[in-house]
Amino acid sequence: MSAINIFGANPLESFFPSLAALPSVQTALREESGKDGSAIIAKMEADESLSDEELGVHDIIHDIVHNNSVVTDSLAGWSSADNDTFPINVMQFGSVFWIEAPEFDDIGYFDTLEEAKDAAEFNYEPFITEASEHKD
Repeated sequence: MSAINIFGANPLESFFPSLAALPSVQTALREESGKDGSAIIAKMEADESLSDEELGVHDIIHDIVHNNSVVTDSLAGWSSADNDTFPINVMQFGSVFWIEAPEFDDIGYFDTLEEAKDAAEFNYEPFITEASEHKD
């Protein structure tokens, strides 16, 4: 599933140049794209458009980003259904930040932790406020 682009979020493609420079991404692209892998990496690093045949790279990059990100910040939201808090996580892989919260679509992608955290606070404000009221 792709991330929802809201609140100043960028498309994942805007991060292709920086992501293509990462050894883990290069390895995955070469494994998935075979002999075309190096040419695709060069195009991505140069911020060139990919051909129709190369657009599958987007899915590969999406999977790499979402499967290898780490939590860089977390907020608590309140779930009335569970009568408990749930995590609203700001995730990071390389230069990409995005937001993950259970039962919600992912939100992304952002250039900085601050931008991602601002978007999380804006998008989940009612849940964050309610969680803070239940702290006591």
